[in-house]
Amino acid sequence: LVSGAGEIGPIAEFSVAVQVDDDDPSPLPDGTDLSGGPATLAISVPEDTEDVSLVVTEGSLVQRLSLITGEPDPGNIALWQRANRNQVVGFSQGLTIRESAPGFITEDFPTTLSVSEVGLSYFQGPDNLTPSAPSQVFLVLDTVLDIDGQLGLLPPPFWTLTLPDGTVVPAGDFRAEPDLIGIFFEVPASFTEGTLAFGGVGPNDGVTFDTLGTFVSVPLAIPEG
Repeated sequence: LVSGAGEIGPIAEFSVAVQVDDDDPSPLPDGTDLSGGPATLAISVPEDTEDVSLVVTEGSLVQRLSLITGEPDPGNIALWQRANRNQVVGFSQGLTIRESAPGFITEDFPTTLSVSEVGLSYFQGPDNLTPSAPSQVFLVLDTVLDIDGQLGLLPPPFWTLTLPDGTVVPAGDFRAEPDLIGIFFEVPASFTEGTLAFGGVGPNDGVTFDTLGTFVSVPLAIPEG
């Protein structure tokens, strides 16, 4: 019911309650202290009760766990039910990038694209960006472009992700700062594999970058579970 180790999310007051069927959640008995570890409680419910859920609320996030079946609620954040959220990629490939700008000489530069790791997260960036639904996650790249010794990234139009069913996912940028770029893709929380593509022609800070028809393909995979 909680975010994984190292995952950063909004910090807010949280509460734990018990919900019987569709009744409003009731807070735990007065004096219940969960700060020191597990607590054992006995709660009486009507004999004809069909379900009893533990409800954890933190800010706008609500997570439920059935105390009858032990199953998480389908509306919970799906990523937090996964153990495998990161994978080392260790990819590196060279290409040539042409830079041009009005009033400057057009020049080709040796470039290296490196993707060291990918990870799945629900909160991303300094503004705690979240996916469009609890069943979705952000696939975040730990990647860098070395353009003739200058390290950085190019904006989202240069990146796409193709899923096994052929769906092409556009990239996003989770950094609000104009001089920083953080590439991510919104994918299902069950993501296990896809193909990253980098290449194209487009502007960045008044300069046009062109990969000269080269598109670098990078296979990505995160183990299931």
